[in-house]
Amino acid sequence: LRRNFRSQISSLSSLVFSIRLRTEIGRFVKLNVRPISLGKSLASSVREYRTSHANFSESDFHNSSDEFLEHVGDRVERSLEDGFDDDFEVNLSQGVLTISIGDIGTWVINKQTPNKQIWWSSPFSGPKRFEWNASLKMWSNTRDGASLAELIEKEMSEKTGVEIKLLEAR
Repeated sequence: LRRNFRSQISSLSSLVFSIRLRTEIGRFVKLNVRPISLGKSLASSVREYRTSHANFSESDFHNSSDEFLEHVGDRVERSLEDGFDDDFEVNLSQGVLTISIGDIGTWVINKQTPNKQIWWSSPFSGPKRFEWNASLKMWSNTRDGASLAELIEKEMSEKTGVEIKLLEAR
């Protein structure tokens, strides 16, 4: 019976289970899990998420988020200097990265220390929240798990017509 059940479950490996977790500060996060394709149970995936987020100290948060914001600011500014003809301004101050691009719009990416998140505000895709995903080593959207770096690359490249590359290897 167990073998038959396993074969039926393995054919469902493309399924994604979405669960909501209540964090220590009382807020809910959505976690998308593919326990079969990852070879993990849903319970172990949840434990791993809670442990990695709980072990992400405030100091780790500041180091990681500051490094990320500086990297984004430098890469965007360098890319726009090389290939964008309109006015733009990139400014990082006290954990807030503001990118104003001519008549296109202004993006704001800022740290939210109390909940260890980076918040994104875009004139096109709106507001989004991101948390550090230790297992993937990236800032992940709290709703769908999407990468903040990939979102920045895609949206800003499309809107400016200039290739914005944040990630080294593809």
